[in-house]
Amino acid sequence: MQIIYLNSQNIVLEKPVTASIGFFDGVHRGHRFLLQEIKKIAEQTDTYSAVITFRNHPGKFINPDMQLNLLSTFEEKMELLADEKLDYCFVLDFNEEIKNLTAGQFITDIIKTRLNASYLLIGYDHKFGKDRDCGFEDYVRIGSELGIEVIKEPDYSPLGEHISSSEVRRSLAKGDVNKAAGLLSYNYHIKGKVVTGHQIGRTIGFPTANIETLDFEKMIPSEGVYVVNTLIDGNLFYGILNIGNRPTIHKNGEKTIEVHLFDFKDKIYDKTLTVNFLHFLRGEKKMNSLEELKDQISKDKSQAIKLIYNI
Repeated sequence: MQIIYLNSQNIVLEKPVTASIGFFDGVHRGHRFLLQEIKKIAEQTDTYSAVITFRNHPGKFINPDMQLNLLSTFEEKMELLADEKLDYCFVLDFNEEIKNLTAGQFITDIIKTRLNASYLLIGYDHKFGKDRDCGFEDYVRIGSELGIEVIKEPDYSPLGEHISSSEVRRSLAKGDVNKAAGLLSYNYHIKGKVVTGHQIGRTIGFPTANIETLDFEKMIPSEGVYVVNTLIDGNLFYGILNIGNRPTIHKNGEKTIEVHLFDFKDKIYDKTLTVNFLHFLRGEKKMNSLEELKDQISKDKSQAIKLIYNI
């Protein structure tokens, strides 16, 4: 997949494109279905398959105070889109000029004039342009005037409900990482740098790595204990991860992310880990003593091992 940044690059394409536009946060199963439809039409019509997406979040540009809970960073999104093997990904920086384009102007100036699109797929309930009251019929009319066939994405509800980035976020907000994985088609993950912590875990036999997330706009699942895995120096390690305030040890503590990796004793300070969420074990709770905390972690580890090895 060739990535072209439309704000700064001029393009000359040898043939028209079949494209869709969207933010594609998380590139979930619904997105992937749409991308497969793009590829199918492109193959049938001898056009390039393409998506148009944004490097920055349009909502955040319009409202800088907006709290984002992204499912993927821009780099992760590009990797996920590349896995679908489209011909092109056209990237726009959402700015004041783009913000002020109506749907008609966007289709005319960008989709037709710059990309020479012949086919435009519109995702479920998707709207774009300054005049957000425009709907699918308006896109069809505008496209017809420009020689673009506008096609509505076929319904895709394999799990009995529409798949959306919002539904993935709702699942993560409840700690339901299994449902989130089903919607995404991969395990949700976060990336972070290992930093020095209070090292309480070492005193009770369960050393932990404290993770400082690298992207504050990416969503963190709800507080609780999870079964996770991570790849370190080419080796896969399983473990349990806690998201919360460590109420047994600190009062009114700030939220931390700590992972205890099974059968791992190396020092990994300053390393960057990508942690994949596999299962939710329990919510965070306050123990009466460190000994009780130690017993609970031991139980968590035993339960995690049963889930990992299906025993």
